[in-house]
Amino acid sequence: MKLSKLLILICMGLVLSAVGGYLLFGGDGNEEGKIIQEMEQAAETADLTLEEIHYVETKGDKKEWELRAKSGQHFRKDDYTTLEDLTVTFYAEEGRIITLRGDKGSMKGRKEIEVWGNVVITSSDGYRVSTNSLRFDDEKQQISTAEPIMLEGKEGLQVKGVGAVVYLKKKTLSILRKVRVKQGNREATSHEATYYHRESKLVLQGEPVVREGDNWVTGKRIIYYIEEKRSVAEGEGEERVTVTIIPREEKQ
Repeated sequence: MKLSKLLILICMGLVLSAVGGYLLFGGDGNEEGKIIQEMEQAAETADLTLEEIHYVETKGDKKEWELRAKSGQHFRKDDYTTLEDLTVTFYAEEGRIITLRGDKGSMKGRKEIEVWGNVVITSSDGYRVSTNSLRFDDEKQQISTAEPIMLEGKEGLQVKGVGAVVYLKKKTLSILRKVRVKQGNREATSHEATYYHRESKLVLQGEPVVREGDNWVTGKRIIYYIEEKRSVAEGEGEERVTVTIIPREEKQ
């Protein structure tokens, strides 16, 4: 059982440090080195199949994270580890809890981590990210997906788009294409957007438009403050801010 626990720790450690680092914005994702050292210290292993996996990682008396998976396999020749139907719960500082769920997961060559199939990440402070796959690049310190993604947050916020990159060192999430934002009766569109967790703001760029009823505003970029539910439009050069307000009399 000790060997099985070590294999699971190796496979999921990088995913936890990457995804947890993004959602929590605590730390810069440097824990991977310790996990890689543990992998190098592991004994020479043959192919291994595991069922009903449960692993708990603690530090002193504190539970740091735990993993549950229906099954898993490790392929020594290809340096490849897989997991089926997995749930990882990460216990962060200040009582926050991060949960990652996916149908399947894998690690290839120590540097590439993938989780795919109904991938959902939730946090106890009210945020949820869903997509069909995520890939972690250790060298670039990035989490990325080319697939549709949806971010749901506080105050009824919903952000949809196609393709995303999480920059762990910058602590931001960029949605790359076809961005659509909705919060209450306010909607916005743009070619791309960057979400800043600490500031609780969304920066829209690429022909951004924010609409509320019949009123709308455009500019070079629009900064949307999520908790305050307000927008600030900025122009640049000859590209000015445009605001259109329809008086109530005209609406009637």
